[in-house]
Amino acid sequence: MGGPKWDNLHQEKRPERGLLGLRKELDLFANLRPATCFPMLVDASPLKREVVEGTDIMVIRELTGGLYFGEPRGREEFADGGARAINTMAYTSREIERVARTAFEVAMKRKKRLASVDKANVLVVSQLWREVVTRVSKDFPQVQLEHVLVDNCAMALVHKPTHFDTIVTENTFGDILSDEAAILAGSMGMLPSASLGGKVALYEPVHGTAPDIAGQGWPIPSRPSCRRACCCATRSTWARTRTGSTRPSCTCSSRATARGTSVRKGRRWWAPRRWVI
Repeated sequence: MGGPKWDNLHQEKRPERGLLGLRKELDLFANLRPATCFPMLVDASPLKREVVEGTDIMVIRELTGGLYFGEPRGREEFADGGARAINTMAYTSREIERVARTAFEVAMKRKKRLASVDKANVLVVSQLWREVVTRVSKDFPQVQLEHVLVDNCAMALVHKPTHFDTIVTENTFGDILSDEAAILAGSMGMLPSASLGGKVALYEPVHGTAPDIAGQGWPIPSRPSCRRACCCATRSTWARTRTGSTRPSCTCSSRATARGTSVRKGRRWWAPRRWVI
């Protein structure tokens, strides 16, 4: 979402604000982003084969709270020409509990391991996060819970990604870590996304808008085959999460995903030109 022509707009008029507003209004509080290193694409990752091989991670990101929505926020101009900007990271115990329960339910359908990522050694909001997640864990005794500091998690994702199975974290940390996890699969375009919680759900491929190559007719996102591939990959991953099955629900997902990361004319189809939120 976004492009160079919108970079200088006022914050409230940037296209990203529309997406944030959509998530808030639809109450899409849980964002699921799987990062799977498929065997046929293991060499697409810049990391060593022995590091990424076998990676299968589900990142669950709280999506309607934290720094992106906290109040007060804004910018204040000073008479001497200086300025001050404010964003607030705020969470209620209810907001934390509902995404934590979603994460435990997902973990139950996977390998029953959950890593809760925070910054409890510094942030008061993270201390509440850890307290609530620990309390919720008592309702899921089959799930092995570990608490991981966000900086340690960022390092471990590229050092030993197979250590993780299911990760749950707050909005800003999840935004960064899920994009980092994309490199394990080879490209940001390999991450389907499901935003859940309200009466409706939002499913999307997570890749850049590539505004610098728009209109040239060669990027896969402009083709029906890509849209079908994105839909199938997202649907397949989410179905496996819900059912606990290791079989894809769509027979074309693996082949379509492989096509989605092929290299044509020296350029990777899915290389993002513009980051998303």
